[in-house]
Amino acid sequence: MKCDKGSFESQASNLLTLVSDCLQPLVLTHEVPGEDGSLKFLDVRFYFHDTHTCWSYDPRGNKPLLPFSSSHSKLVKRSVVRHCLDNALSKSCRHLMESSLDCQKARLSQAGYPDHLLVSVAESLLKKPSGRQQNTTGINERKKFVTLPYLHKIAHNVKKVGARANISVVFTAPNKLSKLCRISNPTALKARGCEKNHRTRHVQCKEGVVYQLPLSCGKSYVGQTGRCLNDRLREHKNNVKKGGDGLLTAHCRTCGCLPVFEKCSVIRMHKDETTRLIVESATIHKLGQDCVSAPSLSLSRKELSFLDATTFAHA
Repeated sequence: MKCDKGSFESQASNLLTLVSDCLQPLVLTHEVPGEDGSLKFLDVRFYFHDTHTCWSYDPRGNKPLLPFSSSHSKLVKRSVVRHCLDNALSKSCRHLMESSLDCQKARLSQAGYPDHLLVSVAESLLKKPSGRQQNTTGINERKKFVTLPYLHKIAHNVKKVGARANISVVFTAPNKLSKLCRISNPTALKARGCEKNHRTRHVQCKEGVVYQLPLSCGKSYVGQTGRCLNDRLREHKNNVKKGGDGLLTAHCRTCGCLPVFEKCSVIRMHKDETTRLIVESATIHKLGQDCVSAPSLSLSRKELSFLDATTFAHA
């Protein structure tokens, strides 16, 4: 608000009236600078001048500091000094920083803190800004990294390519000790299998699978599910019987063949749906005309070549 000191009160009153009318029925409270032109907000006091605004650290509480003669540890007393000096520097503008620091030094001296302790803490604070700058630079220059499963002859080549793009590549082992040797983790809870009492159990119950369902005509259907495989097979069976929608039903209706549910096999198990969809699409592409399914994901030639050389080679 640009006005002289004589008209400040009237201008402020008009502005408050305007804002109060717009925010009714809310009741607003306000503060104006005192005679010295300062206004207190929490632990900071603002000083308003014609061309700029200054601020300095001014703690709210009048409670005296922890006496140096107390039985607290040296670490606690040092943290008290650090807290006072650090706030005086960080919560004061450059014009009032010196006076704010002198006020805190007077408070500490009154509480019995020796000068050598104040000097020691002040020296550590002088190193603090440069340390912050170095840490910030290190964070900004931190490399990106990705985690991939380790594959022989491929992992290190991928790592070299990532290094060119300033990306760190780290690897995970597919077979961990907890899987290879159960005695190393005897307290681990065993995985709970399917708890459903299926009316017809075509195959062994498994969840989160990519499966291949053979047909009597020699072709097969490939799909994926996060539920129990027997639940999905039951849905296929009912769908084919009732002549519902779907690629499997359409092929059986046209060809006259039937699914062989008892010979359904699991291609890959994984709890992540995206991983299952990728394996499903790659399997459908590999089977070609012998598969009646349609891929859920569109994979490029390079992706299919990579999966064919890795996923199915280690299946």
